[in-house]
Amino acid sequence: MLEHAEWEKFAGKTVVDVGGNLGDIMGAVAEKFPEVKCVSFDLPEVTEKMENPPAGVQMEKGDMFDASTIPTCDVIFMKHILHDWNDDDSDRILRSCYAALSAEGKVIIADPILPEAGHIKTKDAPSLYLDILMLVTGGKERTRKMWDELVAKAGFKVAEEKQTGHACCQLLVLEKLDSPVHNGHALGTPVRESPSLKQQL
Repeated sequence: MLEHAEWEKFAGKTVVDVGGNLGDIMGAVAEKFPEVKCVSFDLPEVTEKMENPPAGVQMEKGDMFDASTIPTCDVIFMKHILHDWNDDDSDRILRSCYAALSAEGKVIIADPILPEAGHIKTKDAPSLYLDILMLVTGGKERTRKMWDELVAKAGFKVAEEKQTGHACCQLLVLEKLDSPVHNGHALGTPVRESPSLKQQL
């Protein structure tokens, strides 16, 4: 992640790793780019296990489905988070992110991008296997078209796609759309949906 996300561009800005666990990624970023304010955000039962946070990392607790608990920031980073969730729940998470971001804020998603039908190559096997696993647990992997449609519903557009060389982890950089309303909902307002498969299990 250090060589592909261009962290140096975020000097003087606040980056929140949503679903950041014990802060390992933000710790690596803070060590190499100390001018970036790094925040690792996760559920209370996760962050409270951390007695000694990585140097330069601020640990924050909350719920990514509740926009009011995500710290106000300039950049949100999510690695292997949205592929755990179906489209409705992913939309709710993205809307929470929208509300927490500054006007010029960005979201960096690190997840697989599946090939379109008819364009599958041998190198795509790991991401296809992962898709099968995610379907079993209630999530899914997505093609670029599916990503475009998902993020647009929540008020974002894909501004950039970056290949990392890893089949199961590409980067999508999202920017906010100009319109403050989409599909009749105020953008950034989490939409109440029926429970996901994960929540019902």
